[in-house]
Amino acid sequence: MTQSFTLPHHWIILNLAFLMIVLSRSVLFITLFAAFPIFSYSAPLPPRPALPAGLVTYLSGTTEDTLLSIPEGPGLILMGGGTEVDAVFRDKAFPLIPGGNIVVLRTNNSNGYNSYLFEGITTGPNQPSSVETLVVDSRTKADTDYVAWAISAAEMIWFAGGDQSAYTSNWRNTRVQSELQAAYDRGVIIGGTSAGMAIMGELIYDPGTQSSLTTANIATDAYHPRLILTPRLLQSPWMNGVITDTHFRNRDRLGRLLGMMAYAREEGRLGDNILGVAASEASCIYVDANGLGTTFLGPTGDAVYIFEEQQSTTRDQVNSGQPLVYSNILRYRLLNGDTYNFANRSTSVPPLELSFDGRNAPAFYAPPNPYAPPDENQEPPTGDYIYAEFFTNTTATLAQLGFTTQDFSGGNVWSASTRDNRRVARINFNSDLPKNDWLLTPSFALEAGRQYQVEFWVQGGGNRTLDDLDVWIGPGNINTDLTTSGTLLLELRGMGTGNTPPTLTPTTPSMIHTAIRSGLHRLGFHARSAADQNDIRLDEITVKLLPEPPQVDDQWLLLGDPGFGDGF
Repeated sequence: MTQSFTLPHHWIILNLAFLMIVLSRSVLFITLFAAFPIFSYSAPLPPRPALPAGLVTYLSGTTEDTLLSIPEGPGLILMGGGTEVDAVFRDKAFPLIPGGNIVVLRTNNSNGYNSYLFEGITTGPNQPSSVETLVVDSRTKADTDYVAWAISAAEMIWFAGGDQSAYTSNWRNTRVQSELQAAYDRGVIIGGTSAGMAIMGELIYDPGTQSSLTTANIATDAYHPRLILTPRLLQSPWMNGVITDTHFRNRDRLGRLLGMMAYAREEGRLGDNILGVAASEASCIYVDANGLGTTFLGPTGDAVYIFEEQQSTTRDQVNSGQPLVYSNILRYRLLNGDTYNFANRSTSVPPLELSFDGRNAPAFYAPPNPYAPPDENQEPPTGDYIYAEFFTNTTATLAQLGFTTQDFSGGNVWSASTRDNRRVARINFNSDLPKNDWLLTPSFALEAGRQYQVEFWVQGGGNRTLDDLDVWIGPGNINTDLTTSGTLLLELRGMGTGNTPPTLTPTTPSMIHTAIRSGLHRLGFHARSAADQNDIRLDEITVKLLPEPPQVDDQWLLLGDPGFGDGF
């Protein structure tokens, strides 16, 4: 194993000058000088430590490690979740680290990135020499020699999607954090998607075991209990003053990002250089060593959004228990190839001035569509959704929202419910009864042969029996229609925990479905358990038409959140 560096041009010039002097003096000096290489040198890397007990790793490629210099590093990749953006790896990152080693860090057990990054992006000289996934799901593992060595031997480090609170709780103030900083300081490219992007700012939205903060929460309470911000994990001058957010337009998270910005300013957590940086799904920005950010979008990508305060910005109402009122913020919508300079906070993209008023539910935004180009003024976005239910109506029943419920357990029932300050569809629990209950969405039209992305937020918890949830899509109006003519999209097993008190574990599955036939379809959620001690909650149910065929195999479509992770 060797560690190789390329000397800068001024060192070459000095060496040549020295050689001329030596030639004029003595052959002896020439001999001595020849012992020192002009262009590069090699030094041994420490050997790979033994794999500690309990640490799960997945390695693709060579076990040999050559640490390369990265003259144009460091770099940051901030990706919004969903389908990965191939172009940022193929056209930007990999050419800077040809044949380099990539380390993927995560806390949920999956190796989905190994094949994608190792052989799914490019071949030839820019193909990585290795991709190693480390499942670092405890502070003990984060402090091991093996994990520290792997990070120190990488040219690129990638944070998978998942739960950013798991990252902060397991990695903060450990060798993972210190080695990440050392890696960035020596020029490594560091990036992440969804939760992996969420941990890149100076302040991190860090909900812990709480449900995900929503725009609707901020509209009712600018100091909502789920608005939790913790300090950064990585020091980069370009992320000073930055708060990030992900799955942005797809889940209408503008209100919550503005809420985090207003709260941070009101509490003195960040100064007047505050910046909101948000990416929709299949959208990302690469920030180079000089602070220049360049946007890359995938086939289904929307945009990267930058939010700045200006002289006329006012925080009209940022009080506990009261709706947020925050006015005159500048928004920049960056499309493919657009740039934003984090060094001097400049861009050629025209700004849109917008405001948020939580008192005006549900029309929080001015202008009405804050995601649109500056010259458009249209209704609030539906994205490419052909069906969406975010349960923003806090009084409507499931029947009023068009859902159908079927109870085969003699007592349990799906209902609209407010739990932990979040409106959801919930299957309750009855300790004497098993679960065997269906929730069917309103119908929506699919076209045969087209691909659709199905997503929803789900949470299960309790302290005894674990629940199962099956998700179907198909034609018809009752459960047997779906099970005989539809498609089983997902099987979630063992939802909930055996902990006391219980730990609720929200996740956001994302699935790609190719319609078999044209016509009206429904989603069916089938909750089951042998004995009923837990509840299951659903929110943010969406079906989106994908405008173009994916560019990668289906096995890589979910890589934004392998293991059903979410950037909460």
